[in-house]
Amino acid sequence: MWNAAVKQKESRMIAEVRVNAAFHRFLIGRNGVNSRELSERTGARVVFPSLSDQDNDCILLIGQQDAINKARAELEARIKDLVRIWLDLTQL
Repeated sequence: MWNAAVKQKESRMIAEVRVNAAFHRFLIGRNGVNSRELSERTGARVVFPSLSDQDNDCILLIGQQDAINKARAELEARIKDLVRIWLDLTQL
C-alpha cells in the first residue's frame, strides 16, 4: 500500500500556464465554475494566484502528465478565444 502511495506522488507533476491576470476572472468563472469543471474534466488541479502574489500571471496545473496536458490544451484554447474577443472589442 505504501509503495502505491509513493508511486502516485512521484507521478504527480506541476506545470505553468502564463496569462495576463486580467483574464483570470473569465477563466475561473462565476463562483469558480469554469476552473472546477476544468479540473473535473481533466483530472488536473488548477491553481490561480492570489491578488497579492508577485507572479500573478502564472496559473499552476498539478496532477499526472496526461491530466496536465488536457488541462493545458483546454486553458490555451480558452485563452486564445479570450484574446480574440479582446482584440475584436479594442478595434471597434
